[in-house]
Formats: sequence, C-alpha cells, structure tokens
Amino acid sequence: MQDLKDFHSADVGLHIIHNVNKNVRFKIFNYSNSEGYDYEFRTPGYTGLFNMTKLRNYTIANFIKQKENSEIMINGGYSISRESFQYSITDLTIDKQDAYFSTTYQYFFSKISLKTGVSVDYRESDTKGAKAIYYYAQSTEHPYVEFTSFESFFLPELFLYGKYYLTDNLILGTGVRKNIKVYDISDFWSYQANLNYKLNNKHNFNLSAGNYNKLSMPNAEQYSVTHFESNQITLDYTFKTNKIELQAAIFNKETDYDDKTNYVNGGEIYSKINVKPFEIQLSFTAVDAEIKNGNTSHPSNYDLDYFIKSAVKYNVKGKFEISAIYTFRQGTHYLPVLYSNYDSGLDTYYPTYNEWNNSQRLPDYHKIDFSISKFWVINSDLALVLFANASNILNTGNVRAINYNSDYSVAYNEFFARRTFYFGVSIMF
Repeated sequence: MQDLKDFHSADVGLHIIHNVNKNVRFKIFNYSNSEGYDYEFRTPGYTGLFNMTKLRNYTIANFIKQKENSEIMINGGYSISRESFQYSITDLTIDKQDAYFSTTYQYFFSKISLKTGVSVDYRESDTKGAKAIYYYAQSTEHPYVEFTSFESFFLPELFLYGKYYLTDNLILGTGVRKNIKVYDISDFWSYQANLNYKLNNKHNFNLSAGNYNKLSMPNAEQYSVTHFESNQITLDYTFKTNKIELQAAIFNKETDYDDKTNYVNGGEIYSKINVKPFEIQLSFTAVDAEIKNGNTSHPSNYDLDYFIKSAVKYNVKGKFEISAIYTFRQGTHYLPVLYSNYDSGLDTYYPTYNEWNNSQRLPDYHKIDFSISKFWVINSDLALVLFANASNILNTGNVRAINYNSDYSVAYNEFFARRTFYFGVSIMF
C-alpha cells in the first residue's frame, strides 16, 4: 500500500419492498457511489501520480404479479456513471449509460412450465480526452493525441424457456433466445439444454450444454463493441447432507470474438462442512485456457494449474461472525523483455518481448484475510451491520507484474496490496 497516496469512497443505497397484496409485490433499489484514488504509477519511461475518480448511480425496479398457475414479471434498470483517469499526458473522461427492460410471462402446467418474454438492453460509452501515441513513451514531453470515441449498442431479444418433469427424479430444461436485428448488429440465435437427475435426497447430477451470444462494450482488450459467441458443456455433481456438502464440476468452453478463439477446459471441487459453531469451506480449481489468433496461440490469464481457496467461519452464539480466508493460486503468464532499442526521435527506449512459447509465470499468490462482523437489531425498523476486515494479514508480497527501468536493463516486481485494515457500518431500515 506504499504506492497508494489517497483513497476515498462514499456510497448510499435505498431498498424498498412493497407487498400490494399476497399476489402482487413491487421492489426498487437505488445506489449511488463516489470514489477515487491516487497512486504512484510507474512505467519504464515515466513515474508519477495516477488519479482516478468515479461517480455512479443506478436504479433497479421489479414488479411481480402471481396467480394460481402463472406469474408476470416486469424488470427495469438504469445506470449512469462518469470515470476520469489522469496520469502524465493521458487524461480521459468516460461517460456511460446503461438501460435495461424485460417483461416475462410464466405458466405452470402439471409437469411442464413455460416462460417467455422480451428483453431490451441499451448501453453507451462516450470517451474524450488525450492519450499517449506510443505505449513506451508516456512522459509529459512525449507526443499525444486528442481522443474521442462513442460506442453503443441496442439489443432487443425474444426468449422462450421450458422445463419438463420427465419423472420425479429427472428434469429436462431447454431454452432459446433470438435477437431482433437492428442497425448493424449481427443476427444470432442462442440456445441451451440441461438434464437434471436427482438420484436421491443426497446425490444430484446436472448436464448442460448450449450456444450463447452476447455483446460487450469496449474495455482494455476490445476497442469497439464486440460480439462474443460461445459453445460450452458442463457436468455437475452435488452431494448434500445436513453437515456436509460436496460439489464437483468439469467444463469445456469455446468462445469466438473478432478473429480470436478462447479455449477453456477445467474442473472444480468444492466442499463445505458444518460443525457448529464452525463452517469450513475448501475448493480446488484447475483451468487450461488459451487464446488462438490465426496461426498463433498463447495462454490466457485464466490458465491456472491450481487455484485453492479455503475459509473457516466461527459464529459466536449469534452475536459475532469471525472468518478467515486463505487464497493460493499459481502465478499468471507474462512475456519477459528480450532487449531494448533507443528511439532517438523520442529520446526513450522501446522493448522487444519474448515469444509466447518462452513465456514465464509470476510467483505463486498467497493471501490470508480476516474479518469480524456483528448484526445488531436496534428495533423492528432499524438494524446495523458492524464489520472490520484485515486483508493480507501476513503482509505477503504477491507479485502482480514485472516492471523495468528506463532502458529495460533491470527488471523489478510490482506488488498487489500489502496488509490493509478497514472497517465500517451498514444501516438497514
């Protein structure tokens, strides 16, 4: 945390639930957040403060009307935000707006349930400011370009889902979504099916497969609205008793976007043991993930041979909950610099990186977090949640990236946050 120079955050939320009668319910949630930070930002050619500020407000509303064999649901949401990033010659402001609406009708037969409806998703992002022309030349004396970008999409979709109880222990589910083609958006179908088999009260199996489509706004990897299409299959197993819960899953996923394909294969095992007043959780995940671009391929950040997470929770007679969480995973891949050359026009050095078949991994990641919380009921209309947390309590130096000096001749580690303490209170009324 020695690089963090300033941090502030303030938020407020309002959640209202109104039961008109036993069959009609209305819910609305509004949340506002303001946050910002300054930290020492380092690149081989520049060291200085990185400033970020963000303002956001979003509202979610939900209306449900139930009858004996049917249900009508209307959902709506709206979000608006402004983010600003400033360091050296880079100074960007991003204004975002998101709006969502859906209406759903569901009917229950004796062995079949059907759900159909329409959804509309609109998103826009307006970016303005200045940014460095060359990624390796970001000091104040280096060239920059005024930058303006507006991206948006409007995605209406029709959907139909069904569930058929073949027997008391065997359930077949299926669904299909179809977008309504507008503007220059691709025309696509999404479909899925799953088969759930309940052997008895303890053992359950679920097999699911499908083809899914989505649109994504620009981010660190995509510069424009991107269409993702994925095919995936998953097999899940669950064992559950009053004191023990075990879950296991294997999965395969292939996602196409732009001219790339992301392949993901993996498995996960999760266990939870309840021995009052303790609850113990342990999970292990292994993922083989690579990105193929034309004739080349390289591992993605999700390519991990092991990811282990464990937690122990202790409930002090309903007064306090104390928990400790341990996270251990393999380090992610990175490309080391082979050599650098001097750019006389910019008076700086630019790097040449190794090939992906010679990539290296960062050191393993270890972290222990500790927290304590108390739920305090003041009266029938007011309750408080008091909490205190210690993150990375052992102050472990976990490497998040490899950085270099100005001519790339010396490499050094950049670290995730060290030991951090924070506390607060949530008010519910």
